[in-house]
Amino acid sequence: VSFDTPEGRTVGVGRATRNPPAWLRRRVIGRDHGRCRWPGCGRAIRHLHHMQHWTDDGPTDAANLMGVWLYHHPLLHEGGWTATGDADAEIVLTSPRHRVLRSRAGPLAA
Repeated sequence: VSFDTPEGRTVGVGRATRNPPAWLRRRVIGRDHGRCRWPGCGRAIRHLHHMQHWTDDGPTDAANLMGVWLYHHPLLHEGGWTATGDADAEIVLTSPRHRVLRSRAGPLAA
């Protein structure tokens, strides 16, 4: 079961579960064209990261999930980097020293 807005935008499952169901995982990977959203990376997605962490009441929704490669996921958990924004539009990555990187979503893969 997917949850969509009246405009047809997939929302997700909210707080019902931490782990994205298969349909949501496919949608996020398709949106990110199978590639890590970290600017300049382009490696294959290995994890989906909750930008607002699940433990901080972050929803399991497409707009809160970004695809990342193995190296970048720990930077977001233990490395002091933060990711904010709407993953369906633009993600803003901020380093512990306040360096800002931006990642815009491309059109959904068909």
